[in-house]
Amino acid sequence: AELVNARRLRRLLAEDAAHVGTFDQIALAEGTHYEREIGPSIALFDAIQAANVELIGSLSPEDWIREGTHIELGRYTTSVWLTRRIDHNIGHRKQLTAAQ
Repeated sequence: AELVNARRLRRLLAEDAAHVGTFDQIALAEGTHYEREIGPSIALFDAIQAANVELIGSLSPEDWIREGTHIELGRYTTSVWLTRRIDHNIGHRKQLTAAQ
């Protein structure tokens, strides 16, 4: 899920009127064998978060209002992306910590 969301941010920044799709989180988890060792997944989560924080720190005021379309949510800006990610990422971190 973090890979998908990191891609959404980059598409919003790089593409004019980006179309941001949805995905089936359960199918993603099952299809990528989430029963395997958790350590590499935590490392990937942390790396994606670090890359996103660094990218967010470099955004201009114009970047924050770049707009695309989310299939389910409609209008979707970089600012909306960040607002939705904060609580979501806290939840994912708790899930990963509990799985250790």
